[in-house]
Amino acid sequence: MNAGSTLTVQAGCELRFDSGAYLQVYGTLSAPGTVGLPILFTRRDVGETWNGLYIQAGGSGTMSYATVEYAASGGAGYGVYQNSSALALVNCTLRLNNYGLYASNANPQFLRCSITGNAQYGVFLNGACLPVFGSDITEWNDIHGNGGANPERDLRNGSENIAARYVWWGVTSEAAVEGKIRHDPDDAAL
Repeated sequence: MNAGSTLTVQAGCELRFDSGAYLQVYGTLSAPGTVGLPILFTRRDVGETWNGLYIQAGGSGTMSYATVEYAASGGAGYGVYQNSSALALVNCTLRLNNYGLYASNANPQFLRCSITGNAQYGVFLNGACLPVFGSDITEWNDIHGNGGANPERDLRNGSENIAARYVWWGVTSEAAVEGKIRHDPDDAAL
């Protein structure tokens, strides 16, 4: 969709994409689902994959009670790709993609989201990213079970120091949480 335009996905809608397809957003994506009428972004047919949602520079997205799944086409397969744009995810689920969210020089906002079961990474931050993972315990996020058997795949940090205080990593010990995050001690460039 073009810059200056808005696509509103009505609550309760399912958007099913052909193999290799994606939705590229240069304008505004609004997907206001509800508890009783969630929104689904997924593949068209079982066994196929698509490429996901791309919120490009200058674009923006606001999604609530939305699930993005099975974006795994061509090795990239970003559930949501955010490039120098604005994105707010509230009560959303990113699952069974190659990457749940890939952000490049962007500041994604997560409130009460679940990012689990993604093959490569749950959240991959590239460059100067300052994500917001809620501001109190009522805005808790679940980010765990990503990367399969690979350690350090729930979160890969970019070049900024970030706070991820309101996140459940699927474990309780500090050492176990440390093992789920790829950051400066693992790679001096992060």
